[in-house]
Amino acid sequence: MVGFTEPAGRGTRASAADPCFGAKVLMAAERALGDVFDSVIPLANQFRALVAGCSEPPASSDLAALRPAIFELLQRHDGVIGGAGVVVAPHVLRDHSHWLEWWWTGARGKPEALRVDSNPDSPDFYDYATTDWYATPIQTGNRRTSGPYVDYICTNEYALTLSVPVFVDGAPVGVAAADVLISSLERLVLPALLLIPQPTALASAGGRIIVSNSPHWLPADRLPAEALDHRLPTTGARTEQGRTGEMPWYLVDLGAAMPARGRRESAES
Repeated sequence: MVGFTEPAGRGTRASAADPCFGAKVLMAAERALGDVFDSVIPLANQFRALVAGCSEPPASSDLAALRPAIFELLQRHDGVIGGAGVVVAPHVLRDHSHWLEWWWTGARGKPEALRVDSNPDSPDFYDYATTDWYATPIQTGNRRTSGPYVDYICTNEYALTLSVPVFVDGAPVGVAAADVLISSLERLVLPALLLIPQPTALASAGGRIIVSNSPHWLPADRLPAEALDHRLPTTGARTEQGRTGEMPWYLVDLGAAMPARGRRESAES
């Protein structure tokens, strides 16, 4: 892989300031998310074509035409994503003001539809239009990686949402998206992260931990604002920002950022 050198040998621990190794961690994360985005984009294109091809505002039943693409996306990334589909902009459909054509893989391994309250007058209404994964790509016109957070609506697991905005004649009609399970991203990134000797986290620009090599830090734990002052160097990280959207993630030295907690961790290990 261009941009970093492999550690000296299998199981070799990287030095605390090994920028090439830090680059490897970031590139592994970017590659995993980029593969999912590459599958979400065709779904977004189908959604756009469906809405653009209707002579009148579409109905929620018309979105059934997207299900083969959604099911194929779930199958292709089985074990990596927890759900996928399209989320329609308010008042685009003629029969519902809000609608999610969202599916997830159930316990029997078959796609199951997500059921949420889409009635704005209901006390349990799910107002997805205010979420970061929906509102930000609609406002910016760019794809978005949001989270991590606990997906209480669908899987009850830590997840990232990858979303692509969809416009027809310049007007937003919704987003196509997929939820990447943090547990699956951890499997891909943690082997490299474990070779860094000190407690280290892959963290978002918002200060939330995505994956760490320490059992004392969990996904979505919030770091203090000054933690990003203790970023590890990652020279050679050639992440493709256009492929994954805004993904300003960092490697943070947890021992330096939280020295008191780091000392407790060392004493307990």
